[in-house]
Amino acid sequence: MVLLNKRRLLLPVGLTAALVSLVASPSAQAHGEASGGLIAGVAHPLLGLDHLVMLVAVGTVAAALSTRLVLWALVGALLGAVVGFGGLAVPAAEILASLAIAAVGLVLLAPARLADVAGPLVSGGIAIHAMLHGLEAPRDQGSLLWWAGALLASALVVGVTTVLMQRVPAPLLRRAGAMFVVLGGGLLLLPVVISA
Repeated sequence: MVLLNKRRLLLPVGLTAALVSLVASPSAQAHGEASGGLIAGVAHPLLGLDHLVMLVAVGTVAAALSTRLVLWALVGALLGAVVGFGGLAVPAAEILASLAIAAVGLVLLAPARLADVAGPLVSGGIAIHAMLHGLEAPRDQGSLLWWAGALLASALVVGVTTVLMQRVPAPLLRRAGAMFVVLGGGLLLLPVVISA
């Protein structure tokens, strides 16, 4: 009975902690130029709250539906990184990055209806985030090490999340979906809240 009560508290406590982090972190979606090197690359996807939340969302949806979604994410990451590093950008990419988190959350809320589009949706969402990484990636001798570090950190977050979430009951995964919808919306509204 105590274990069941603790599981029910998981979503509200997690959601509260995430929202406090959003409000307390004015740089949650700040993207600029990154410094080079392996350590900077490893740190980069972990320090951008929007990127970190997206990686956890992908790992969660992969655990809920299919680990093949990790391959969809990898394809999206490679395409987005190439596009961004090439200097191309999608208009309103920051908004799309936040919406991508919410969209992955919706897949968790309605897995039966959205399972057919989960792969392209995950790939597209990760592509937007990777494009933002590509735009800010260093363009010096440390670039290759930076990319290796960013890929390593991203893969570890998605992989560890997938493994951990495979042990979580399906109802809690759906609650996590609701949390990602709220977090995606929170990241979308964060610039408005900060500027007010």
